[in-house]
Amino acid sequence: MTTATATPTTPDLVTLAADAERRLKELRPARQRLSLDALADPAGAEALELASIEDEIAAAERLLDQARLAEDERAHREQEAQRLSEEAARADGQRKAERLAISVVKAEGKVDAGFATAAGAVAALADVRAEWQAAMVQAGERPQPDHLLGSRLESALAFALAAVGQGRAIDLPPSMGRGSRPLVAEAEK
Repeated sequence: MTTATATPTTPDLVTLAADAERRLKELRPARQRLSLDALADPAGAEALELASIEDEIAAAERLLDQARLAEDERAHREQEAQRLSEEAARADGQRKAERLAISVVKAEGKVDAGFATAAGAVAALADVRAEWQAAMVQAGERPQPDHLLGSRLESALAFALAAVGQGRAIDLPPSMGRGSRPLVAEAEK
């Protein structure tokens, strides 16, 4: 049996059960002592006292049984209340998730639009770089290789994500976290 304490509306079941068990321990030896004498004189004082003790034993056993049943019911109600509380919390979480799903879709749309804008800027950069490299070749200089542009763009994206990711859960692939920096350093702007 679990420990339970009394509230203004419920009895202390542990104390009730302990009192009933204590009373049974007191009454059972008396019943045993009186049983032989009561059989010898069924109408005598011992028989009446035995009947009274047996009534008390029966009452104590009923009380003990009732206390155990009540404690089981209390535990059941506590479990049910816990289950209902957890169910309500899950329902609240579900409603919140459903409301936030709309915000997530809108935010993802903004990211898509930002990536489209960034892609346009990268395309413009590639065009300008191609013209620049052609001018360098025309001027007799050695142009920078274009194969580095992709890793520089990745580094710039990682730098930008890290800058806005302060305190946010933005997980970057390990390769993006190393040596991230903007395309143009602050000093060059």
